[in-house]
Amino acid sequence: MNDEQKTREELIEELLFLRGLVERSQRELQLANAIQSSLFPVRLPQVRGATLAATAVSANEVGGDYCDLLVNKNNKLAIAIGDVMGKGVPAALLVAMTYAFVRNYAFDLDSPAQLTNILNRSLFPQLDFAKQFMTFFYCIYDPEDRGLIYTNAGHNPPMVYRAATGECELLPVRDFFIGGRLDAGYREGTTALYPGDIVLFYTDGIKEGKNKDKEQFGMNRIKGLLKEFHVYDPASIQEIISYSFLEFLEGEPPGDDVTMIIIKIK
Repeated sequence: MNDEQKTREELIEELLFLRGLVERSQRELQLANAIQSSLFPVRLPQVRGATLAATAVSANEVGGDYCDLLVNKNNKLAIAIGDVMGKGVPAALLVAMTYAFVRNYAFDLDSPAQLTNILNRSLFPQLDFAKQFMTFFYCIYDPEDRGLIYTNAGHNPPMVYRAATGECELLPVRDFFIGGRLDAGYREGTTALYPGDIVLFYTDGIKEGKNKDKEQFGMNRIKGLLKEFHVYDPASIQEIISYSFLEFLEGEPPGDDVTMIIIKIK
């Protein structure tokens, strides 16, 4: 009896210990989620002649998507969006590092290529060690001439709705992802935006989301929604896309984080 009683007591003790570990892990994930949420821009910048909206939804407690918006010293709008390979805490740590590096340089720099080169050199040792990479898109919008200068490090090309034609196009310049090569050089692309034009920045969670039939949401649906609802403000367009996406999933959980930024020229 004594041996049997001892065995039961040891089992209960082990179960209590394991429960404690689970509860501690849950608390740590909740804290990590709170910290990551604090990096999302709570108040979007005010930019003359443009309206903005942004959203980020993690598929898990913490995610690998990154986005930020700020106004630099020359009153130009800087928009950054990225996606770290993988999920969970390791990806979230790299997102936090990206946030810190971009914030450190973005205020003083008007060159997306220069900032992206600095970011690649800064993060390369950590990404190479962890065998990870990150896609990253960074642009600067000048409200004076409505010009957009951008650099794309392997990220999904933003979609531009052109009010003049009623059609959508993708920004064409795209280079190597962050962490792939230490000596990667990044080019800059330029485009002009006009009243009524809309730019959608996004991570691949939205286009690659699958329903029960394993069909992807896809770029054609996103394009169709932009064309159909372009008259609305960015926040409304974002809500329409998000609702359409969830309706398409038919109750299936999103397989990846979903992040969107929308800018519309007044």
